[in-house]
Amino acid sequence: MAEGILWGALAIVVAMTMMRLFRRGKTEADERVALGDVHPYHCVGVTAMSSACVAARKLQGQRFLANEAPRLPLQGCSSLDCTCVYAHFDDRRHHARRDPWSHQALAIEPEQVERRVSRGRRKTDGMYHPAN
Repeated sequence: MAEGILWGALAIVVAMTMMRLFRRGKTEADERVALGDVHPYHCVGVTAMSSACVAARKLQGQRFLANEAPRLPLQGCSSLDCTCVYAHFDDRRHHARRDPWSHQALAIEPEQVERRVSRGRRKTDGMYHPAN
């Protein structure tokens, strides 16, 4: 009986040690993906380095959904050693489009009180112009 308990305890210690060793191999990004913390509109942009080809320079500043982005090296790349990389973003918006002041010129009654209370559905809404 004591021998069975000893073998059981030894098995638990070995299992815990193996779990710790395998867990150390994961990076923070792997943990984030495993937890499902990736933004649904995650996008990338091609960052052209100084010696970039014409194809890469044409895509400079454009953002693509991650699964729709062109593969690197780009088709038509004239460089022997492509140094272009992806820049990662939470979504394709370049700036806050929900500017509360942009619609004021179109308002029929400018004296009317703003009745909206919520910031919006996205985490980043209200980042530049917080609601009350």
